[in-house]
Amino acid sequence: MRVRNEPSQLHLSLYADADFASGPVVKSTSGFVLAPEGPASFALLSWNAKRQRTASRSTTEAEFVSLSAVLFNEAIPR
Repeated sequence: MRVRNEPSQLHLSLYADADFASGPVVKSTSGFVLAPEGPASFALLSWNAKRQRTASRSTTEAEFVSLSAVLFNEAIPR
């Protein structure tokens, strides 16, 4: 973790990814990282990785499930 920039130089970054059914169980794995980021800064605020509840039929579907889960559970305030 490093924060070497002024707050005005920071922006919030959200990275989401999925691993399409790579294990013996056919369900995909979702993961995300939420961090403030700047030219010389990166500080992890939140992260998670877990198996998706449903079986996806394609990499695109697994990625969409991962993105929508993180958007509605982490990025958009309730």
